Amino acid sequence: MTTILEIDRDITVANWVKIGFYSTAIIFNICLIAQVYEYIKQENRSLSTQRC
Repeated sequence: MTTILEIDRDITVANWVKIGFYSTAIIFNICLIAQVYEYIKQENRSLSTQRC
């Protein structure tokens, strides 16, 4: 027989797993956006030097 405490603990663990997953996804997306931004910035520099 499961007690209320065991059920609450399972819910708490599941919530932490969700929080960890979403936090990791957010950090990954921020890093991806930063890399794309740097790539675009670098491409713009190379295009401006080719025009001169």
